[in-house]
Amino acid sequence: MSVHHLELKSAVAGELAELLGLLDEWLGGDDNTLLADSFQRFVGATGYQVNDMRTDLARFEFLLGAEDGTELFGLGR
Repeated sequence: MSVHHLELKSAVAGELAELLGLLDEWLGGDDNTLLADSFQRFVGATGYQVNDMRTDLARFEFLLGAEDGTELFGLGR
């Protein structure tokens, strides 16, 4: 499998990171019972939950340089 190199302009990376942060905050909202149920139906399996998605979003934010890793490494949640 070949690895492709991709470069993002800093403005694009910043906007992408903001979008990921918005999704993370939305998924972590107050009562996400309905959201969690909807997410589970969409995914179609029990092995990937909303908190798993939030961890992935935090990882991508960190990789884009928008976060210091606090949430990713379990210090923020």
